[in-house]
Amino acid sequence: MAQENRSLDHYLGALRAYWAANGIHDQSFDGLPQFNPTSGIAPLYGPPPTNPGCDPAYAPPSDCTIDSNSPQVASYKLITQCIENPSPSWNESHVDWNLSNAVSSTATLDGFVWTAAHDGRNNKYYDTNGVRAMGYYSDADLNYYYFMASKFATSDRWFSPVMTRSAPNREYLIAATSQGYVYPVGTDSSDQSLLTATTIFQELQNAGISWKIYVDPDNSPCASNPTPQCLLT
Repeated sequence: MAQENRSLDHYLGALRAYWAANGIHDQSFDGLPQFNPTSGIAPLYGPPPTNPGCDPAYAPPSDCTIDSNSPQVASYKLITQCIENPSPSWNESHVDWNLSNAVSSTATLDGFVWTAAHDGRNNKYYDTNGVRAMGYYSDADLNYYYFMASKFATSDRWFSPVMTRSAPNREYLIAATSQGYVYPVGTDSSDQSLLTATTIFQELQNAGISWKIYVDPDNSPCASNPTPQCLLT
């Protein structure tokens, strides 16, 4: 199962606290450090992660400004399950990676608040200070996910194959490469080349292993005509 636009810490960062509260055997898990125990299996307890926030002197419509007057925004428990969409695109992802040098090979992971605030102000979101980028859920919000993550394998050290939006990462999911693309094929109207990498479905076909793609036609133009021809378009 693969989902998107949520980080591990955002969804399952409090998993070790859930284990402790429910008598589940503890193990090493790379979630939010404030939920790790103070002794036992590493990694151990650490302070909640922080990001520099917007200097309040530069309120909207000014862009978010990070300077010596910026408050530190710490990881915190969200009080709502509704947040505005944080962008996963190339520019934003690289600023998230390193606020002061987006092309650095060193991850400082300090640009999440600025990116969310910048987009929030430009897109007229409610969260114009980007603080929700530091929010997380617990089992009180996502009891099914916490239960399932405790019963099956969970990729706590898995990261996006490429730091950009959905389409290239989905290309990695089915073919292990985006062939260098960081935007959806066709974004550049002069480039209409099809990808040529062998997909997992072709590998299965070549190995004589049967496979299917399941599609839910509800709420789509194919709801009354769920034929392969309609679904493929």
